[in-house]
Amino acid sequence: MQREVEFEVEATDKSGGFIGALYLNKTENVAVELVRAGLATIHSFSADSFPWARQLYDAEVSICHCLDCWTAMSICIN
Repeated sequence: MQREVEFEVEATDKSGGFIGALYLNKTENVAVELVRAGLATIHSFSADSFPWARQLYDAEVSICHCLDCWTAMSICIN
């Protein structure tokens, strides 16, 4: 399955790797959707510098309310 994506580079790390966002359909931030689905967690040191940090944290809160208590504890307490 192929999808059209766009990426936005915010910065580069020490080794020249890109730091930024990947978008589906020009509007859906893949990182936010992965957190919302419970498939990713947030590294706050990195996330706080992004303009979409609030969306990441809101997605994390929403998944914490949806998951069972054992899974939610491992994701939501960090």
